Amino acid sequence: MTLTPTPSSSKPSLTIRRCSTTDLDDIMALQEHICETMTNPDLFVATGRRDNADYLLSPNAIFGVYDGTRLTAYGSLVFPNDAPENLGHDLGWHLEKILCCATLDTIVVDPDYRGLSLQRRLIQECLSYARCVLPDCIVLTTVSPFNEYSLRNVQSQNFQILKRLIKYGGHERYILGNLPDPLPSYPAFEPSKEAFSLPVTPILQNPELPTGCESVALTMALNYYGYGLTKAEIAEQYLPKDPENFVTSFKGDPHDPDGDGIYAPGLVKTASLFLSRNGNSRKAFDLTGTELSDLYAYLKQSIPVLVYNSVYLKTPDSTADYTSDGKTWKFYHNEHCVVLCGYDPVSHKVLVSDSLSGLIWRDEAKFRQIYDALGKMAVVIF
Repeated sequence: MTLTPTPSSSKPSLTIRRCSTTDLDDIMALQEHICETMTNPDLFVATGRRDNADYLLSPNAIFGVYDGTRLTAYGSLVFPNDAPENLGHDLGWHLEKILCCATLDTIVVDPDYRGLSLQRRLIQECLSYARCVLPDCIVLTTVSPFNEYSLRNVQSQNFQILKRLIKYGGHERYILGNLPDPLPSYPAFEPSKEAFSLPVTPILQNPELPTGCESVALTMALNYYGYGLTKAEIAEQYLPKDPENFVTSFKGDPHDPDGDGIYAPGLVKTASLFLSRNGNSRKAFDLTGTELSDLYAYLKQSIPVLVYNSVYLKTPDSTADYTSDGKTWKFYHNEHCVVLCGYDPVSHKVLVSDSLSGLIWRDEAKFRQIYDALGKMAVVIF
């Protein structure tokens, strides 16, 4: 899309395009420039590099306005699913409504290019994209009550003030929403009569194990069999650790927010160590490569399945390689391990015991897509 400035402007024609990961440095540089020029720092909270990198991964999007090769403005649109940062949580909405929310996260304009209505045009671009991805999408955003310019721009695009609250470590904000017309009812999900589930009790990994999803998932599966383990027992007594190896060991420390994870071969190793030390005849099996639909047969035999997916169904992003036994494995940012404990063949949803979200029904197609992307890693114990 080409934007033509007003006749009084001496600026050349500007172009809007969707940014890619190669634009991340320019995005961070423009954000830093904005922060340096803000007269009231309370009006703008910067986004971290890791978050902006996530926002460049589909279905999220960052749209940039370019003067030639120069990034002059950008706007980010995020689909947070049920993550804590979804503003629907702040509004007290139920899960199905929350899952239909997107966040207009950030719009910044280089001071040299203000007065060209770039903020409004980026809002329009993000709204259009959001409704293409999710037609019934509710687009939410936050604006400081004292940022009259931004408040006027978002309200001009049919955003309504929904709540005033304290966010982002003590900053006063409005939550505003652009609602589809007509507004759907977003009914709460009810499993069908054909749905099947196992009684796996969820354990939340935080705050003790911020990167310990795999050990906590294993704990949930073992406790299903009656072992009565505490949250950190597996992580502290049985989990092998290594500074580089995420295949057969945990890379880093699950107590550390910067820890990475452990893949299915290492999780089988961990489970086997626990079972052997505790004199049990059960064994752990690596089912990596098994289709998701073929895992349902284990549930029918009352066997929960540990499966690898992503946090809040976020798009996985390859960040590291490791070679073990001649095979090169990729580690993915947003990798997550959960316990598959049910499915509904009518609504096409799967039930997982998730150490971040608790017991939650996930869309089967999206869950399968991420499961496949991570290599179809799965583990069972019986």
